[in-house]
Amino acid sequence: SVTAKSTTASVTADIASDVLASVKKYGVVLSDSNNQKLVITNDAASVVEGDSSNTGLGAVTISVEGLYPNSRYYYRVYAIGNNGIEYSEINTFETKSSGNNEGVGNEDYEW
Repeated sequence: SVTAKSTTASVTADIASDVLASVKKYGVVLSDSNNQKLVITNDAASVVEGDSSNTGLGAVTISVEGLYPNSRYYYRVYAIGNNGIEYSEINTFETKSSGNNEGVGNEDYEW
């Protein structure tokens, strides 16, 4: 799920236990364009890495800053483990024009 304000967002995801056991890094890949492939190696997309001290948790939250107000973002969460990179589905959220109003993402997910 996503909680978005005007220039920040918090992305929360549940990482499945079979993936979680080997997670070394996790984060979110995002873009303001849906014409891009959202992967961590794409130079056009932004990558925000999560707190590596939280890799033992099932639910993780990644804080994203520097967003534009009143904008739509496309994102997917990733986890890097022993078996490579796992990605969530691509989802969207919208930031609001006022810092006190919250935007909401379109989906809760677990993978």
